Amino acid sequence: MNKFFLGLLVSCLIGQTNAASFSEIGDAGELLDTAQVTVGSGPLTSISGSLINLGQAPDDVDDIDLFKIFISDTALFSVTVTSDLSADNDSTLFLFDSLGQLVDFSDDVIGLIPQFNPGDIDDLSIGTYFLGFALYGTWPDASLTEPLSGWDRDPFPFQTGDYRLDLTGAEFSDVPEPTSIALLGLGLAGVGFSRKRKSPN
Repeated sequence: MNKFFLGLLVSCLIGQTNAASFSEIGDAGELLDTAQVTVGSGPLTSISGSLINLGQAPDDVDDIDLFKIFISDTALFSVTVTSDLSADNDSTLFLFDSLGQLVDFSDDVIGLIPQFNPGDIDDLSIGTYFLGFALYGTWPDASLTEPLSGWDRDPFPFQTGDYRLDLTGAEFSDVPEPTSIALLGLGLAGVGFSRKRKSPN
């Protein structure tokens, strides 16, 4: 029985180590303090999410998804978009540094779809960044000298739907807390010990 629990613990640890994809949980925020933090270990190869109708005004209000990532190779860094939005997939990518200053954006690289290519940011430093995905006609209140403070929304057409961002040169921004993994291990070991004590001699 102990081998079973040990195997389960090892599987959990391996799963955390080899995680490469991240899926939006609920709705990612649109400012630095509400951005979705990518939690995992090792290379981050894709982010999946959805643009939704926020429903905060008489007219449709478009969603903006912001993700905290770690760029480990600025020369290799790239983002390829695959989307299934409700109209024409016209969207935009934004990249902000750790202070929220806009360092790059992309629009209409492949048809109406944005893309970051290897070498686009090779003059930047390795570190924490915020990757944003939004509809065309949605622009950040930010510049090379001012941090992100909000968004100007005027998308046409308004769209909702799913998307996937495939990345190279990136890693998860945060690793899972060791305490949660340790607690899992202790819990499994406790269950195994309890079962062993109850077994007849």
